[in-house]
Amino acid sequence: MARHCINCSAAGPGDKVVVFGTGPIGLGAAIWLKLRGVEHVVVADVIPSRLQKALAIGADAVIHSAEEDVTARLTELHGQAANALGRPRPGTDIYIDAAGAAAVFNTVVANAKWHAKPVIVAVQKAVQKKGAEIGLGGMLRSELPLVASQGHPTETFEVPPPRTRRTPRAVREAHQPPRAVRGGRPRLRAHTRWGRRRRSSSPSMSSEQLRTTSGS
Repeated sequence: MARHCINCSAAGPGDKVVVFGTGPIGLGAAIWLKLRGVEHVVVADVIPSRLQKALAIGADAVIHSAEEDVTARLTELHGQAANALGRPRPGTDIYIDAAGAAAVFNTVVANAKWHAKPVIVAVQKAVQKKGAEIGLGGMLRSELPLVASQGHPTETFEVPPPRTRRTPRAVREAHQPPRAVRGGRPRLRAHTRWGRRRRSSSPSMSSEQLRTTSGS
C-alpha cells in the first residue's frame, strides 16, 4: 500500500514531501520516498517514539504536530511559496495523508501552496462521520489536484530494489521481498520481522530533542 501510494504521488528527486501518520503505511511511504531519492522528506505525528522511528528509517526531519506549529515548521524546512491568491504557504510539493483524521486533511488544505499535491491513502473515517467539518475552500484557492490511493493493485509482485550497505540499516531490517519462488511458483512470503516488537527501555524524546536529532 505504501509503495502504491508513492507511485500514485509520482514523487521525484526534486520534490519536498511531508507524510502525516507514522503507522505502517506512513513509515513505509517515508522509506519508499527516500529509496526513490526524494530530496527532503518530513514525517509528522503526535507520538514521539514513532517520530524517532521515522528518523531511524531515513526521514530528513520530523514534526510533533501536537506541540509544534506545522505551518511554521514546514516553512522553515521547505521554504516559502504562495497559493493562487498570493498568500504565503510552505514550499512543500506533496502532502501524504496516512493518518485518516479530519484535522490532518484540513491542515493539508490550509497549508498547500498553488498546485501542491495532496495524496490520500488513509481511510477517512473521521470525514465520514456526521458533523465532521472539512474545509474545501483551500483546495480552490490553491487549485489542488487531489490524488487517492487504494490498496496495491499492481505492486504486490514488483521486484524490490537491491539492498546495499548504503541503505539505512533500519530500512534493510524492515524490508522484506514480496515473494519467494519455490517449484517455479511465486508465493507470498510471511513478514516475520514485523511479527514481534522489541521493547525499548529508553524514554521518548521531546519535540525539541527530535528537532535537534533531525538536524534542523
